[in-house]
Amino acid sequence: MTTELYDLEEIERALTILLEPGDVTEVRGLKTPKKTQIGFYNDLHKMAKDMASLSGHAAGVYLIPDRVNPDLLARSANQLKPYADSGDGTSDKDIINRRWLKIDADPIRPSGISSTDSEHDAALDKVFHILGYLNDTLSFPADSMILADSGNGGHLLIRIDLPNDTESTTLIQKCLKSVAYLFNDDKILIDTSVFNLARIWKAYGTLACKGSNTSERPHRVSKLLIVPSKTVTVPKAQLAQLAAIAPADEPKQPTTSTYSGEKFDLPIWLSAHGINVKQVSKWETWDKYELECCPFDSAHTGSSVCILQSVSGGIKFKCMHNGCQGKEWSDVRELKEPGYRDNKNTHNNDNNTYIYKYNERNILTPGTEGYKNVTENVTEPQHEPLSQRVEDWIKKSGGGWFETPELDRDLGIASVADKNNRRVIMFRLLTDGIIEQHGKIAKQFRFVNKQLAIINFKSASGVGILPIKWPLRIEEYVNLFPGNLAVVAGATNAGKTALLLNVVYLNHQTFPMPIYYFCSEMGDVELKERLEQFEGMTIEEWNFKAIDRSTDFADVIVPDCLNIVDYLELTEDLWAVNTHLTAIARKHGNGLSIVALQKKEGQKWGRGQEFSAEKSKLYLSMDKGKLTIVKGKSWANKSVNPNGLFVRFNINKGCEIEMTQEWTRGDD
Repeated sequence: MTTELYDLEEIERALTILLEPGDVTEVRGLKTPKKTQIGFYNDLHKMAKDMASLSGHAAGVYLIPDRVNPDLLARSANQLKPYADSGDGTSDKDIINRRWLKIDADPIRPSGISSTDSEHDAALDKVFHILGYLNDTLSFPADSMILADSGNGGHLLIRIDLPNDTESTTLIQKCLKSVAYLFNDDKILIDTSVFNLARIWKAYGTLACKGSNTSERPHRVSKLLIVPSKTVTVPKAQLAQLAAIAPADEPKQPTTSTYSGEKFDLPIWLSAHGINVKQVSKWETWDKYELECCPFDSAHTGSSVCILQSVSGGIKFKCMHNGCQGKEWSDVRELKEPGYRDNKNTHNNDNNTYIYKYNERNILTPGTEGYKNVTENVTEPQHEPLSQRVEDWIKKSGGGWFETPELDRDLGIASVADKNNRRVIMFRLLTDGIIEQHGKIAKQFRFVNKQLAIINFKSASGVGILPIKWPLRIEEYVNLFPGNLAVVAGATNAGKTALLLNVVYLNHQTFPMPIYYFCSEMGDVELKERLEQFEGMTIEEWNFKAIDRSTDFADVIVPDCLNIVDYLELTEDLWAVNTHLTAIARKHGNGLSIVALQKKEGQKWGRGQEFSAEKSKLYLSMDKGKLTIVKGKSWANKSVNPNGLFVRFNINKGCEIEMTQEWTRGDD
């Protein structure tokens, strides 16, 4: 549980980023001992001080980041008014113009309580994902977006410049609706209600205090995570592109139906026609079936390719790629059922009464009311044997991530009919919570093991602290154990490779595990040249295996060995770095993995920001001539906290790392 009530430095930093010099804004503290407190400020220092005084004594501290009419300062100039009435705050008409598109990803949980750590992490992962999608797919400038931790969930603020008018309000409302359509799932929801102009927003650096502060649901200080050096504005045309993604609302159905047919069985139809579903979720009143790829072009992938079905049975197809503009559900039907349009009226498909039944040969066959009369004795095939085989295979997978081709290969599932049946089985297992789908890698699943695994620590045996040696005597400050992961985040030319080669040099003859060095940059000639620079070593004396690899390291990590990855290149979204690191950690068993990442000079974190440190037990940050221990979970010297220690060094002859200043902490 946190004991920190606020971070004054972070409060002031956030105010300088969200507001412009001289701006007037409202500060609001909710559920304080003096009820709601409101003040209007143009003095940044006084505002930050009063926010800090509210933090920890209010359920939440908020401000209005959009441009407020400066005349409102006179309501309570640079001071808080206790017991404020509803009319004392800012109204929509008091906003001069919109400055931010505000996206709030909040974990689904009972109201009035804080999020758990896992819920909190999932929400932060979600806004990373949204940021990447907007940047990669819709070309939103990376420097237009700020990513923040609200204390319970994730925030994404996008710089805009729109007037206070109905058109802009509608545009922002549709943008939020599109983000929710793309990214809502059964754990995280995007708040679509934050489109109104006078919406209050979290004051970063203050404490989120919903409910009691417990170890399971702690109060957390909100903070900014990713801030561009200079913020740019997203063009209105790109906002319109985002707004156009969400489908229009379904027309209201008449109170009396003109038909009595059964609802179209969309999951069975998709399975029967080889259209793979990677995720099923709810979006407003629709069931959303996110497809692995577009039926018209397999190169079209992503969360914007889906089929939706409303509670009343209406179906819509959506693919946002340019080549599929104008494609509708009827086009999908015609693609998979040539002649569908000619038979549409006969089968009454306007009302979605097209029904599928299994026939005796396990082939999905269409039928109408007349069809049902002649097949009323036909029953669905018995899937128990295949279902049991699939479940047994998944349970034996040990809870690790797997892809369906692995399952099909091991169980001999090859025919179209068997694959269709397997899809139906997987869909049921997902619905029942027996398996879960990877949040970022669409084709991966794993078994949800709900049984408790007791750790018998009293009878533990085997290797304890690993006797790894580091350059710069890092082992004197941090211990590593079997199964641990270490990360080295280094700027360009900071010396990542030199550091890792020195790890090999210091350990290749004494370390109790084989050493594998995965090299993404050097070929055999260059690597040999680097190794020959180590004095007193002939090239034949080196005892490790060098592997040429640049991606998908988890596929080749060798269990129970020291695996050194130099370095992890990301050919996909940067926010997915923790997924790669977690996969590597799962594969190395009782071994140890050291993974290098790129980072910008002077920054604390590598690619993926703080999320690149989640799985690691040791996290090193390298700049030219300086190495910092950002995270050391196990202290080698119990009296010295290693976190924040740094050392200065030189690299001589391309390989020799010479310490030029002893380990210290504090300002440079």
